[in-house]
Amino acid sequence: MSRTAAFNFTFAASSKSMKRPHPNSSSRNSGRLISWLEELGATGLENITIREGEGGGLGVFAAKKIAPQSTIYQCPTSAVAITADNALNDPIVGPPLRSLRSQMDKHEVVIVYLLYYWVNVGSTNNDPYVADLIAQSDELMASLPKFWPPKELELLGGTSSRVKLRAQGIYLREFHNRVVDKLTLEHPSIFPAAKFTIEALQRAHATYWSRAITVPTTSRNKPQLAMTPLFDLFNHANCPSSSGNRVSIVEGDDTKYKMVSASGIEIGEEIFINYGSKGNEDLLRSFGFVLENNPVNVVELDLRLSGECEWSEERLGLLESAAQGVIPENKWLRPVLFSGGGLPQKFLPALRILCAKGEMELAAAVNDAIENGLDEGKRIDGEKKGGGEDEFDWDKVDWASGDPFFEANCQAENSPCGTEFERRTLRVAISFLDKTLENLPTKILNGNGEFEKGSRSWMASVYVEGERALIHEARDMLLNLQEKL
Repeated sequence: MSRTAAFNFTFAASSKSMKRPHPNSSSRNSGRLISWLEELGATGLENITIREGEGGGLGVFAAKKIAPQSTIYQCPTSAVAITADNALNDPIVGPPLRSLRSQMDKHEVVIVYLLYYWVNVGSTNNDPYVADLIAQSDELMASLPKFWPPKELELLGGTSSRVKLRAQGIYLREFHNRVVDKLTLEHPSIFPAAKFTIEALQRAHATYWSRAITVPTTSRNKPQLAMTPLFDLFNHANCPSSSGNRVSIVEGDDTKYKMVSASGIEIGEEIFINYGSKGNEDLLRSFGFVLENNPVNVVELDLRLSGECEWSEERLGLLESAAQGVIPENKWLRPVLFSGGGLPQKFLPALRILCAKGEMELAAAVNDAIENGLDEGKRIDGEKKGGGEDEFDWDKVDWASGDPFFEANCQAENSPCGTEFERRTLRVAISFLDKTLENLPTKILNGNGEFEKGSRSWMASVYVEGERALIHEARDMLLNLQEKL
């Protein structure tokens, strides 16, 4: 994912960061980039220097002492050429792209435009920036799991990242067939097929999602995602927003973007930005690095891996109804765990629907799920459930039902669907997490001390162990609930 939290970047002198990889040859290209930006009217370039840091990758460092609340660097918007708006208005590329606009989202428009610049490097006004992107692309791709050799990719087997990598490969082939192939067939002089290959698209896609930044605009009254020279060279630090050390891209008058510091920066300190609240799965897949003890790690679970549920069309339809028409895979079948966040809101409600036996249990489970889906209008009985009281409510007794006391007992037992049903659901949930843990690679359980820091094996180990810890955390919460029943 791109750095969509670009309005509130973070400055930090902390060592708890990881650098995006850059090849050694990039220093020369970065020098050309600086000269080009000076020609365009960028200011504050004397405040910074681009060089290798202790971690071995390039970073942006303070070349002089920078006072609080002062501008670190200011960039004219004319330097930010690779945007969706510019692509669609380009006199050469614009007409073909506009003809396919309904088949592309804004990110795909920029990716195709970036690839066009890439293919035509040496003949455009943005050559120094494009050359810098090209110089760094080989090392970037080597760090991204999408391009790892099969043996090292096995280190991610059973993780949510591995599933997404497969989906990403399928998407890129579909993207190439849906858009790029059409452009090469209908406009071969602009998009020659020999250069607009699937491999070239993969490279442009990887570069875009690792470098694109959301920048403010005033004319459109909303930000846009763009390839932004120099801003995209700052490395990431996972600093808390409460630290007070803030660096921001400030909205202007559509003529410039600037980065200002909310605290002083000493000479030689690296200036970091925060790419947003991204867990290691996102950082590894999009940027090619991980953070040890990342406090914003997440794990996306896949309930479809549970073998103890009923996967009938009826049950999936009930889930979709409870989700208010949202595709169930997005809201119910793929709950997300994050550290300290408790169990996902829809995790147990979804499992209750899939584990229910008989009409009474299923009705109670659907009503519970609809409450969690925030749509009272779709409750089966048409009534609002109780507010969680533990007292027996005789108004809940339905003497015409086969089990008159079922719903009243559910409420009195402080369990939404009854104690026995809840025990069964919790057993299924724990078994599901156990299976998820079993599917994680075991060969790197004790790998942190065996691999060179920053290597693919080390990154895989840090990522997998972070995912394992979150799943154990959720499992412990389920065991605690089980003990209370």
